[in-house]
Amino acid sequence: MKKKFLCLVMAVAAISMFAACGNNSDASGDASETTEVQKVEYSALDYVNLGDYKNISIETTQYTVTDAEVDEYVQDILESYAYHEEITDRTVVEDGDYIKLDYAGYQDGEEVDNTAATDQTLTVGSNTMVDGFEDALIGATVGEEVTFDVTFAEDYWSEDMAGQTVTFKATVTAILEEEETIPELTDEWVAENFEEYYTTVEELVADVRLYLEDEAAYNTEQEMLAKLEIAIYDTCSLKGDFPEGLFEYEKAKLLAEDEEMAESYGYELEDFVSMYYGYSTLEEYEADVEAYLEEYLTYKLYREAIIEQEGWELTDEDIDAFLVQYAEYYGYETFDEFVEGLGEANGFTDKESFIELVGEDELRSAALTLRLWDEAEQWATITYVPEEEEIVEDASGDASGDASAEDADEDSDEDADDASEEDADEDTEE
Repeated sequence: MKKKFLCLVMAVAAISMFAACGNNSDASGDASETTEVQKVEYSALDYVNLGDYKNISIETTQYTVTDAEVDEYVQDILESYAYHEEITDRTVVEDGDYIKLDYAGYQDGEEVDNTAATDQTLTVGSNTMVDGFEDALIGATVGEEVTFDVTFAEDYWSEDMAGQTVTFKATVTAILEEEETIPELTDEWVAENFEEYYTTVEELVADVRLYLEDEAAYNTEQEMLAKLEIAIYDTCSLKGDFPEGLFEYEKAKLLAEDEEMAESYGYELEDFVSMYYGYSTLEEYEADVEAYLEEYLTYKLYREAIIEQEGWELTDEDIDAFLVQYAEYYGYETFDEFVEGLGEANGFTDKESFIELVGEDELRSAALTLRLWDEAEQWATITYVPEEEEIVEDASGDASGDASAEDADEDSDEDADDASEEDADEDTEE
């Protein structure tokens, strides 16, 4: 249910508290407060032709996890902990050596801003640093400080440093093998690096499998819901135009939200949409807004018409249950904990002020939309096809085999700590 909440309700229901610029109560989505365009009252059934939306069939992929995928993920973790072995049979730096060093630049005995680094790695002779810096390290002995002057070029990118002579004090702390060493997967290595979570290889691998299985389940549900949504929409059509004033109202609301965001950053709207959205002109931006609204409002009317046709009503208990789901999506067990954790920073102090902030109509729409997709999953005939089988679409676009799998979530890479060294400060690089 949590995944469905994320995939569908948050996507279609315009509950956007955290885009509301903190405590600004005008961000509740009531465009009538900021524009002259008034909210439109209508019955969606007057504008939509409903088809046989309860009699649909879809084929979708059942994603699974193989042993090879688990092994690959574990290998990725190991590689993220790769390190450079220290060379111990010599201590004098040579041209081409991969080294680790500490350094700082000085003028008149005072350290110059942005000219120092600790545990910096560098290939001597790579011309990564300012001219003369790397040459001065050739012949240096590990553990011994060397002092040398470097004059920055007159056309150096930093005007503050251009033409300046800086005295550097540097200590090479290690000469390293340039090729990385990947650690061996052992209980000892797991305990050393993940003792808070695992102490054995078996525990680590088991948790990786659970993570990947959860991702597979997510991808299975996401694809199913996307196909279910399309299949439902394909049974509907508009009778004609949108309700009078609806398009204008929604457009004014979107523009007002972006204008408010622009103002909060100190920009005019045209500069804001250029900088943050990449539009060349306001006309280009508004054209995209209008294209988006054409599709959004069509599907919104379809959903509302089905909800009206089904005659669903929400009780206060339904709203309370939905708010608990909302809190759970953000990692809280109860709505009260959600209010305590996020309310002050986002302009609400209890259930009533939260509903006022996001808008009661938007909240009810989201809750009813979630119910729609729950019911639709029961109405539909859903065939799950194993991942290795191909879903082929016929000329009409109906699925008769498998659709390609969605790539694994890139954020999964963040589960392994980054072992790479920090880059050198830019003022000592070319």
